[in-house]
Amino acid sequence: MRFGAMGEWTRQMMGRCGVRWVVWVAFLWAGARLWSWEALPPLATEYVVTVFGSEHGLPVLSVSSVAHLEAEGTVWVGTFDRLWLHDEAGFVNQTMELTGRDAPSGVRRLMADGFGRLWASVVGGVGERRDGRWRVHALGGGRTNDLVASMAMGKDGRLWLVTDRDLLRSREDGFDVVAPPEPILEGEKLELVVEGERLWWLSRRGLWSWDEAGWTRVASEEPEGAGWMARP
Repeated sequence: MRFGAMGEWTRQMMGRCGVRWVVWVAFLWAGARLWSWEALPPLATEYVVTVFGSEHGLPVLSVSSVAHLEAEGTVWVGTFDRLWLHDEAGFVNQTMELTGRDAPSGVRRLMADGFGRLWASVVGGVGERRDGRWRVHALGGGRTNDLVASMAMGKDGRLWLVTDRDLLRSREDGFDVVAPPEPILEGEKLELVVEGERLWWLSRRGLWSWDEAGWTRVASEEPEGAGWMARP
């Protein structure tokens, strides 16, 4: 009987000590976690997201392209009927400065290149912003109503454009027509990317690369699930 009583007393004491031990371990673990959390620097993944709309002076929400011109520290927004400059006061319409006319003129593409310039596609041409001024380059060749679907800048400073019907490469006084790797279909989405000395052409029908030797087919069709080629 005495052994049984002693066994019961031992079991009770071990139970109480076990509870205290668990409590102490939990307390020490929580303290260590709190100390390590306070010692961490602020999280770098904390962002503030601002949605711009009509209350910020952007009455049209059909945004087609956005570009940052690092040389001026400005942000430009193209919509399907105008071009907008964003500053501290909000959005300012820049269409007339670009085209020289008040009538709406949509900007389908914007691109900042590595030479401190901003390019904007307009009907029948492309606008070049340099040193705070716009200059419009006509596409020529009867392309007064053509729209630029994609743009890319070569390392040599020559601009590549694909319109609704042609592939063009800039020269000092205009544009040269370059034979595309495949016929340009109406309404087809095309993408141009320049990497080094190569121009990449991507469509739903395939991927091509171009250098001075000509076109080389890389893939017969867009890889399933790959999406569109990223623009650097």
